[in-house]
Amino acid sequence: MSKKKIITLFLACLSGFLLYTGQAKAICACEQAAPEVQEAAADAIFIGKTIGPTEAAGNGIWTTLVVESMKKETEAAKIIMAATVMPGEQRVRIAQRLSNCNFVFEADKTYLVYAIIAQSEKGVGYLSTGQCAGTKEITEEPQAQEDLPEQKSEEQTENKGQ
Repeated sequence: MSKKKIITLFLACLSGFLLYTGQAKAICACEQAAPEVQEAAADAIFIGKTIGPTEAAGNGIWTTLVVESMKKETEAAKIIMAATVMPGEQRVRIAQRLSNCNFVFEADKTYLVYAIIAQSEKGVGYLSTGQCAGTKEITEEPQAQEDLPEQKSEEQTENKGQ
């Protein structure tokens, strides 16, 4: 065997091994849609905190979140979400088929989740998301951001009246 063939064979085996062990990550190819498009496409939009890491399950992964607030919920999403109500809190399970475009949630972090309804092979609906859906980690308290402009406008109104 020539030196070139040996190197090619070695690199092919190495890349196969890396793919098998999950060390090589393929790039997710999607175009980020405008926020309005992502919102329109979503069946549910909510802020949720993970209660554990993303876990493997069969040919997919799933994550359970505690819903802190709902932004949007279709009738079909309400039915799916009602299946995971726990005493004192609303939980949501997000499932994703294995792909290069999975969104990986981390334990004990808060996310703005854009979820769509997907169908299992048996026709059962479930909520799913991905890197292209608009889901993202929230690093600051969203309530504080929303209240800030309102507080300023109230202060400005009070100052104008004095």
